[in-house]
Amino acid sequence: MSGIDRVAKDFFLGDEVENSPAKGMKTLFVIGLQSADQILTLARNNFCQHVYLGANMSMHHLQYTDYDEWQKLDQLIENLTKNSLISYITVDITNDQITGFVESAASENNKVIPMVSVKLPYTKLLNYNTTIKLDDTGFDETNPGVWCHSLYSLMDRQHFTPWIAYKGDTPAT
Repeated sequence: MSGIDRVAKDFFLGDEVENSPAKGMKTLFVIGLQSADQILTLARNNFCQHVYLGANMSMHHLQYTDYDEWQKLDQLIENLTKNSLISYITVDITNDQITGFVESAASENNKVIPMVSVKLPYTKLLNYNTTIKLDDTGFDETNPGVWCHSLYSLMDRQHFTPWIAYKGDTPAT
């Protein structure tokens, strides 16, 4: 595999299209855990102020008990946030990974955007009464209560990103 193929496999460039504080920023998308030096070099060379870690759901496999991997991720984020070039770092995690994430130092860093991916297939087929409940792990365990939202108000057009918006990303070199 050539160096270009490896870079293209692990990194790609595009504008952030998802509705987060980094929306519209030139972004270096990172597949899996990569070295901070390589990420910073590519971000600098491509004028990226935003780094998206875990692109393409590449870190959704991490379990709460994968302590070494969480520690590597935490160290990577710490190294990236020290650099003044980087304005934001998005970390793509699932709701099952929240405990692992909040136990890391990264969860307290204001440069970090936790992008919590919640899988909800067939959303448009659910009826108008559907309610999304942001719940706790048990009664009065970690949250002060619960939050309930109408699914249809959450699906407001201004918060929607169609799949076509993801087209056009390019390999980072």
